[in-house]
Amino acid sequence: MLRGKRTLKVVNLRKKLRRINVLVKILEKKSTKEVFSKVTKRYHYITEYVAGDETGIIPLIVWNKSNDLQLGKTYLLKDVDITFYNGIPKIIVRDDSLVMPAEQDIDFSQINTG
Repeated sequence: MLRGKRTLKVVNLRKKLRRINVLVKILEKKSTKEVFSKVTKRYHYITEYVAGDETGIIPLIVWNKSNDLQLGKTYLLKDVDITFYNGIPKIIVRDDSLVMPAEQDIDFSQINTG
């Protein structure tokens, strides 16, 4: 299922995409909130982070997995979606996305915050 997918850089996340892979470092945890889904009829936790790589930074929205991500760690995110809110792209980590500690680390000095 995941074979043959390449890992995209933040700079390439400028359109709506589905089921992509991306390698990012977690830079900041913004907030966690509980929301009720009319579709699933249950409560979900949504945590917002700021993540980045050497090409830029991007908001990262994680559904129900907030305890898995640690500040300063680099993760390979598999089967995530890119959506837009007010023209700003966001990475969406869904319940069925895979979050794996990365084999290679992104150094803080390499992250493009401009």
